Amino acid sequence: MPKTIIKKLDRKKPVVLFWDFDGVLNQEFPIKIYHQKHLKSIFEILSSQGVLSVPASQRCSYKDTNEQEKSVKDEMYAAFDQCFGKNRSYLLKKHGDAIAKNVDADKTGKSKNYYLENTKNIGVKYGNIPNSNLILIDDNKVYRTPTEKGGYVFSI
Repeated sequence: MPKTIIKKLDRKKPVVLFWDFDGVLNQEFPIKIYHQKHLKSIFEILSSQGVLSVPASQRCSYKDTNEQEKSVKDEMYAAFDQCFGKNRSYLLKKHGDAIAKNVDADKTGKSKNYYLENTKNIGVKYGNIPNSNLILIDDNKVYRTPTEKGGYVFSI
């Protein structure tokens, strides 16, 4: 993590990284994730240090009642399972579902703050985290301004 992010962290509280790097998933079928070994190493190291990595794709808020949306969301999690294994502690569907609870997918096209605000839905341990420990890592700069206005940290 860049030094500016590390300086902002409250080291007495959990850190949650919200990852949205599935832009390439929208372009390719079957789904491919590049640099799998490197990404898995990064996620394993972060996890071993108590950092929680959760998915933050717009797909997380797709509704299971809409067959097309459900299919696209299921494909993302299947790709994570294939790439990182089913027994991982990061990028879990249950975390994606928790942060996307009651979030309209259309709203996440302009801001992911809805997800960051829903961190408390992941579990008690994550209910009182300072905004500086909630970090959105996204491949789209459109999220920088709303994320930082919300007091959260943005990284690309």
